[in-house]
Amino acid sequence: MPNKVKWLIITLCIIAAVLLVTFGFKLMFDFVLGPLYTIILVFIIYGIGYRWTRSPSEDGAEN
Repeated sequence: MPNKVKWLIITLCIIAAVLLVTFGFKLMFDFVLGPLYTIILVFIIYGIGYRWTRSPSEDGAEN
């Protein structure tokens, strides 16, 4: 899968997560996660996406 498609999926996951913790939690539980928790969630998803889109290292390749 090309990296552009992977980053599109990651971006859509981040958008969905932000909408869930702002509007979804308000509708379901009558509270909203604060901005700090939302930023932490975004960075966690970004970190997972960064690891997913990295190219495999060439250090272990045999010559």
